Amino acid sequence: MVRTVLAWLCCALTFCAPMWAQAADEQQPRFQLVVVRGEDAQNNIKKGRATKAVVEVRDRNNKPVAGIAVLFLLPDSGAGGSFVGGAQTASVSTNSLGQAAVTYKPNGVTGNFNVKVSVKSGNTETSINIPQTNIAGAAAAVSTTTIVLLAVAAAGVGIGLGVGLTRGGGTANTNTVVLTPGGPTVGSPK
Repeated sequence: MVRTVLAWLCCALTFCAPMWAQAADEQQPRFQLVVVRGEDAQNNIKKGRATKAVVEVRDRNNKPVAGIAVLFLLPDSGAGGSFVGGAQTASVSTNSLGQAAVTYKPNGVTGNFNVKVSVKSGNTETSINIPQTNIAGAAAAVSTTTIVLLAVAAAGVGIGLGVGLTRGGGTANTNTVVLTPGGPTVGSPK
């Protein structure tokens, strides 16, 4: 009797083990996504430029896979942007290196957001987020430039005032300090 039960148990294990292994295998993600470019990027709203998002699709053996459809998704509201034609989604197939890339135009909203990237394989979906930030861009650079120009102009006025006071000796001074945009120039009036 014990032999019969053991025989049936061995048959059941022999028959069912491949099905259990296949079921466990189907639950594991078939692909993994790796961010190649675009993580923590700062997109310039003023210039309308965003950093290209690039991902690589790899198989279970960590090898790049070509010809896989990759879905990129931008937020519907808040900071983000749009793909060609104003769409919030774009589907791109991986190239021979297993990479898929998209470009988009940032919207006019500053702040942090994620580009969601996903790949489906059967009933399994693998996804990642690529964090990015929309910034005003050139506005900060203009403010810095303005401050530098004002400092240079103030220095030029101070030099001119010092020259006028030391050369004047109480009499009228005919020398004039001229400041022109684009850089300080000190000289006689024309």
